[in-house]
Amino acid sequence: MGRDEQADLHGKTIVLTIVQDDVRDGIATALRGLPVHIQEAHNAHDALRVLEEMRVDLIITETQLPDMHSLQLIYKIKETLGFRQLPIAIITDDNYTTPPMPTVEYLMRPISIAQIRQRVCDLLL
Repeated sequence: MGRDEQADLHGKTIVLTIVQDDVRDGIATALRGLPVHIQEAHNAHDALRVLEEMRVDLIITETQLPDMHSLQLIYKIKETLGFRQLPIAIITDDNYTTPPMPTVEYLMRPISIAQIRQRVCDLLL
């Protein structure tokens, strides 16, 4: 990643809405070195609270959260809260297809550190 791209990422905020601590920590580690702020959320309601409290540039979540499915979370973010252009990356084990949604991308497990970093940069730039 070039210096200009690093500068473009500076100050961006990513919300990690991942249930398992080790998975969340692994993704945070993968993003270490990028000039971004990582805000952790343990469930969908935490993520929605963060959206109401601060500017967020990307949400990374899982398909199934303890308090709602990722599709419900997307609807709340895009329709109810009005963040239609906010990019959302959903990490999933499922190889199913859903209707394409603008600014929503599915990342299939297993996913490497390099792939996570690249997709995050693509979504933020």
